[in-house]
Amino acid sequence: LVFYPLDWSPTCTNEHACFVNDMKKFETLDAEVLGVSVDSVWSHKAFAEKMGIKYSLLADFQPRGAMAEKYGVYLPDKGITGRAVVIVNKAGKVAWIKNYDIPVVPDLKEVAAALQQVKTATA
Repeated sequence: LVFYPLDWSPTCTNEHACFVNDMKKFETLDAEVLGVSVDSVWSHKAFAEKMGIKYSLLADFQPRGAMAEKYGVYLPDKGITGRAVVIVNKAGKVAWIKNYDIPVVPDLKEVAAALQQVKTATA
């Protein structure tokens, strides 16, 4: 799960460009990428089309931030999702979580390494 603040913001745009470019790496790790923000389905649709995003973007729109709150990454004072990557293993359990500062694009090498560890641990 890739939690991010908002469609169209500069850092989020860069973040998704990185995931789009590295998608083959995540596919080889048998990972399904899902983006999550408080934006609407319509915003996600336009954003995905513009960015060439092939993975699903989930709208945590109503009630606002409910999904992000369950993972501890909703920022109620700002009304947005924080930036975080959550790896859920095949058993449906959170196996790894990393929070990032809002203006920081996640380190995809670090995420790929964590995915490899989770995959190895559950093999």
